[in-house]
Amino acid sequence: MDPSIALLLPEILLDIAACLTCKDRVCCLRVCKAWHQSFLPIIWKDVRVRTIGSIHHPYPVTMKRHCQYVVHLSMGYSRLLNYVVVFPKLQKLSVHVDFARQEVPESDLKKMVLRNPSLARLDFNGRDSSLGASFWSALLMVPGLRSLSLTDGCLRGNEAILAFWELCAKLTSLHLVGTQFRQEDHHWLATCSAPRQIRVLKLERIKGLTGVEQLALLSQCPHLQELNWHLSNMDKDAVFQLFAQKVASGQWPGLERIDCPSKAGHFGAVSGQMQDDDAAKILKSLRHLTVLSLALSKFGLVAFQALRRHFGTLRELVVRGCSSVTSIMLDEILCSCPRLELLEGGVLRASDAVESDQWRCLALKVLVVHFAFEDTEQDLQRLVFERLSKLTRLEKLHVGTNRDPRESYPNGLDFRLSSGLGALAKLKWMTRISFVGTWQKMGFKDVQWMVSTWKDLAVYGTLNQDPAICSALKDIVIHKEGATITKDQKKA
Repeated sequence: MDPSIALLLPEILLDIAACLTCKDRVCCLRVCKAWHQSFLPIIWKDVRVRTIGSIHHPYPVTMKRHCQYVVHLSMGYSRLLNYVVVFPKLQKLSVHVDFARQEVPESDLKKMVLRNPSLARLDFNGRDSSLGASFWSALLMVPGLRSLSLTDGCLRGNEAILAFWELCAKLTSLHLVGTQFRQEDHHWLATCSAPRQIRVLKLERIKGLTGVEQLALLSQCPHLQELNWHLSNMDKDAVFQLFAQKVASGQWPGLERIDCPSKAGHFGAVSGQMQDDDAAKILKSLRHLTVLSLALSKFGLVAFQALRRHFGTLRELVVRGCSSVTSIMLDEILCSCPRLELLEGGVLRASDAVESDQWRCLALKVLVVHFAFEDTEQDLQRLVFERLSKLTRLEKLHVGTNRDPRESYPNGLDFRLSSGLGALAKLKWMTRISFVGTWQKMGFKDVQWMVSTWKDLAVYGTLNQDPAICSALKDIVIHKEGATITKDQKKA
């Protein structure tokens, strides 16, 4: 059999398409009829409608001709009327309001939604626009709708709010970001439909609901598996305590992904942090934990001891900005979590990193820690690089500090070949390195090695403390064909 026949198999063409840009995929349409038939559904699967001048792309007529291939569709609200057609395979619709507080005629969006019963997910970015009760009631008629994301939307009046929660009763995934609840009173809380089917819930910057009221809504989701909860109220301490008590009582037996970070305010002050004891109570009560994000919390020794029972299942851990997390804790995590793919922590002392057992987190893709060296420990640089070289799946490495990015500090990881940088040649998937806030002394050979080893690498930080040398090094990076871009003094 002719080996070239394999290039006509749809499965092989799918693998080829995954490695190509959109422009290259369009070129593949002209190869032959078989490639045209295989690449056409791939090109039209995910469509984003854009406006250049006064012309919509793709053209509405062209879209209608290929509507049977569209699975994901994204566009601005002002363009929606031109594309209200039946998309037989449409699963995800993303609509954003083009201007803040723009009047949103619900009829166009209702027509679009009701004509596509295959729709499973709706993402709406309202920019403070509001949708009434009739729209949310219309969504109830879409049989397959299971996921809703509402960003910067406004629910005005009890009627609209009740209709919204009636819809949520059939959803399994709900994301509310910057959503405003403008009710005449709070009686709707006692009468609204319970979102009992929700498995994935995100609440961030919610306005019009206190932390206690948000917790009351959480309590109506007994099947919750993933929670992303960003409280903006000042009563977070008490709310987190109540939340920990409910977890301990078995309110959410299937909960396995928790993202409840605190937020730094003006001048770096952090208010409403989850306490160490509350975090420990949660961790002791969970049966199976895969993701934990408690950035800027009071996570400390008590919570860490409770976390140990989840080391075998943990995939993502974010304890960045937690002042009680020690270097020894971070090293134990690296040595004990074989499934870990993301770790964001604080300072990891070089001596702890090289004197401990071998790291077991060989699945790690993202590592955010600051390697700290004493003045007498510079000989450990090469050993740290050798440790990092074992993480062959690593894609993003952030070894900067959480300090003021306008300043630089010595005694961090030294990205020079003379210090052992060459050991990282084993990391074939690297796409980002950040050393913002550290004191680097890279030379021309070091930079040339980096851009030749990792073709698509993005570098964050100052390459050399000498401004003249740094400027020359940036020219090497920026003018390298295939493009690595250096962004100075910006947080990765």
